[in-house]
Amino acid sequence: MSRSHAIVDVRECHILAPELFAVVAPLRALLQKLGFKRRGDVHLTLSDQGPDILVTNLSADGLAAAETITAFCERHGIARFTLDSGDGFETRWEPQPVTITLGGHPVPLPPASFLQATQEGEDALVAAMREATAGAGTIADLFAGLGTFALALPARVYAAEGARDAIMALKAGAAHGGRQIFTEHRDLFRRPLTITELDRFDAIVIDPPRAGARDQAEALAASQTKVIGYVSCNPSSFARDAKMMVEGGWRIDWIQPVGQFRWSTHVELAARRKEVLLGRRDRQTPPSAIGRTASVLSVSPFASSRESIHCRHEEQPIGRRIQPQPRAIPRRERIGDVCDRPLPPPDQRQAPDHRSHLMMQERSRRRPYRDSIAIPLDG
Repeated sequence: MSRSHAIVDVRECHILAPELFAVVAPLRALLQKLGFKRRGDVHLTLSDQGPDILVTNLSADGLAAAETITAFCERHGIARFTLDSGDGFETRWEPQPVTITLGGHPVPLPPASFLQATQEGEDALVAAMREATAGAGTIADLFAGLGTFALALPARVYAAEGARDAIMALKAGAAHGGRQIFTEHRDLFRRPLTITELDRFDAIVIDPPRAGARDQAEALAASQTKVIGYVSCNPSSFARDAKMMVEGGWRIDWIQPVGQFRWSTHVELAARRKEVLLGRRDRQTPPSAIGRTASVLSVSPFASSRESIHCRHEEQPIGRRIQPQPRAIPRRERIGDVCDRPLPPPDQRQAPDHRSHLMMQERSRRRPYRDSIAIPLDG
């Protein structure tokens, strides 16, 4: 159903957390009982306290509607029930504050907050970023959200996020957990961190939306920070941003694909970049993965134009991170750079390899515990 906006009435779902799917049928009955005259959207999130329900584009006024919603929530163990008819969130049921645990710390969960789709996928991405930034004394977490990475990193962390509710929740969660995290409400699309600001940190973690972070990537490419850990749910925007960084003198150490979007063509990835390419680090393949193959998306970020992305599909064994082979690389050639050693003569410099590839590999997929779902209101 490519490019279709048709809503399918789902009677069973094997990739949604059972606690969430268990409320789909009762919620459908509730919405019909409330007698809505138009379609709305339903977002379900599994919080620490149970299912969190957000219904948008609909309203339920009057005492009878309020009593019906309360009875439904009590009967089905709902953690929170929120309506948004277009004037903002209106919480109708929340017996105790709703939280989500990130990095071992309970964080207040604003309605419609961004979360990783699965707990397993989140754990894999956090582990990758902890490894990428190991040894760093100060870390900047850009597009920090609720603190998925900031709260899990052991170093001193600066967290920047454009969504006010999210950054306030992160601040509260950090304070409750005794973590000293400096938070800033900052729109990184309109006001990305400058080169001078980036140079203050030993490592940078960045997890932008699907569109990537073009302006912030340009500043990162020119910065003197030691390590960049990049998380992305879009290989195309990742490749575009990677191209800018490679042209700025950076090299990709490794890429870790995470297949947390089961039965879909989407893949999450984590990558580590350094100014000096590290040697290849062979990793042991899990016994369960030996002999298996997966569909691999090979993306070339070094296309002839800024927006061109070349892709191909092939079958490859799974189980190892994808790491570029070590090779000599030129120092950065930018006006105003002060290098610790002179550049070789132009005729002795090695031309960049424009055929390098980033391998996006699907891994084993597990059941999500958080998701959004659209429910037909008309029977």
